[in-house]
Amino acid sequence: MAPSEAVRGALDRCLADEPGLFWWLLDVLLYDGEGGHRLIVLPDTIYEHPGWKAAEASQRARIIEAARRYLRDAELHAPDLTQLNVRYRGDRAPPLAVHLLLQEDVAFLRALDPIRWRLIAPFLLLSPAGSKEARREAVELAYERAPEAVRDTAVLLIQQFRTNTGVFLLGSLEDCLDAPLADRILGLLRTGDYPPDIMLHLLAWLLRHNNNDARKLAES
Repeated sequence: MAPSEAVRGALDRCLADEPGLFWWLLDVLLYDGEGGHRLIVLPDTIYEHPGWKAAEASQRARIIEAARRYLRDAELHAPDLTQLNVRYRGDRAPPLAVHLLLQEDVAFLRALDPIRWRLIAPFLLLSPAGSKEARREAVELAYERAPEAVRDTAVLLIQQFRTNTGVFLLGSLEDCLDAPLADRILGLLRTGDYPPDIMLHLLAWLLRHNNNDARKLAES
């Protein structure tokens, strides 16, 4: 089957009654439109997929609609945050769909049910898509719609990584720091159960946001 035919087939199924196959559509879009060569390195956005680049406007509109239906209707299973060394292709689908719709239909994202955002939010921190700015925008929107899910995921990831890798996700939370999130981070710091460099990184992040409790902790 030619790549273009495979894209049409995947879209037909996503737009019929199988919205959860959006991850498969993304895989099909990795093939170029000529020789059927597949990208080895996964792109950060759908726009970088060869299948998107080769698609006509009408087909791109169908891909966008498939992203909407995936986020709204597909059965999403929460990622296992205790097994961070195990990743699945499907984990990239929610962030890529959100990134696409941030550009193409942000009104849809803002109207999406908070229940759906609770399912989507963990993937945005675990497998972020797009530029640093796009990642921050996606997480900020998730935080508006499902703040507890974002806080829980952030804390779990920091706890599980226990390395600088874990605190890198703080960059995606720059626009989300409020009292509840600060309290959760402070709770981690007060345990003293982290390597010194991780504790310093977390504390510095709170201090940069002028958190008074963090300042008191630093002075204690």
